[in-house]
Amino acid sequence: QLHLYSNTLTGNIPTQLGRLTGLQHLYLHDNQLTGTIPTELGRLTRLQHLYLHDNQLTGTIPTALGSLSNLTQLHLYSNTLTGNIPTALGNLSRTLTTLNLSTNQLTGSIPTQLGNLSTTLQTLNLSTNQLTGSIPTQLGNLSTTLQTLNLSTNQLTGSIPDTLGNLVTLQTLNLSSNTLTGSIPTQLGNLSNLQWLYLNNNLLTGSIPSELNRLTRLTQLYLKQKEGQPNQLRGCIDPDLFTHSFEQTDLSDLGLLSCAPTPTITPTPTITPTPTITPTPTITSTPTITPTPTITPIPTITPTGQPIPTRKPSSTPGPPTATPTTTYTPLATSTSISTSTPTATSTLSVYIFLPLVRQ
Repeated sequence: QLHLYSNTLTGNIPTQLGRLTGLQHLYLHDNQLTGTIPTELGRLTRLQHLYLHDNQLTGTIPTALGSLSNLTQLHLYSNTLTGNIPTALGNLSRTLTTLNLSTNQLTGSIPTQLGNLSTTLQTLNLSTNQLTGSIPTQLGNLSTTLQTLNLSTNQLTGSIPDTLGNLVTLQTLNLSSNTLTGSIPTQLGNLSNLQWLYLNNNLLTGSIPSELNRLTRLTQLYLKQKEGQPNQLRGCIDPDLFTHSFEQTDLSDLGLLSCAPTPTITPTPTITPTPTITPTPTITSTPTITPTPTITPIPTITPTGQPIPTRKPSSTPGPPTATPTTTYTPLATSTSISTSTPTATSTLSVYIFLPLVRQ
């Protein structure tokens, strides 16, 4: 191991270091080294850690570094390196766990060969360069090990590949500050271990997928698009997403916090009006009108006034026969006949006179 980090070393990295073939760890970071990375370092076949970050190195990344078959950690960030990312780095598929080339001036596209690092790579950081082109779909092959993918602050274009939804072990996804277009893939809802999601400062459009609500471990979420550009993301965040305790988020800047969820409108049931029951009118029975009986007047028996015939006087004279006196005595019984009228009762008295004969 050679530990010379965090000093004020200047000048170039000696090419003679390539002779240390048994070297496993080389730490030259946090100095003021200049010049290029010697290709001779590619001879250190037993090297596991190569830390050259935080210097002032220039030039390109040597392709020879792809020959370091035991390399697990490669840190070249925070220098002034230029040129393309060597495709030969894809050869380190059996050992490399960390590849950090951030904060340089690298150009060109992201090599698709980096998708070959599928069995070991845990961290891929290419941020803050001048990389162009689209995000390779092959990065979705890093599905079993990758925990950090940082491609932020480049000039990447195109859409976010759906294949990034395969990175089920991913904890950090940072694609911010590029020129990415299209919509947010719903497949990102499959990243069940994701804690930090940065898609801000792009030109993304469309609806925010409700599938993001599955990211129950999410603590930081940034979606705000490029400064000076109108926000093209539409829709409201699922209210259930706010059950998470966000440490940092820009949702309020997006105006999404004020979006109320569309209420579910339950159709008003059709109410069949209760029929009005008209009460059956009380039928007042029509009074039976008893017809007024025809009263046949009982004929008045008027005494004839003729005397009851007397016996003819016998041949023998006797005392004179007195003339009988006819006396009329009213019949004591009277008969009342009622006439049926609605308001009054009339009584008719009939008197029958019978002659009383005295002898």
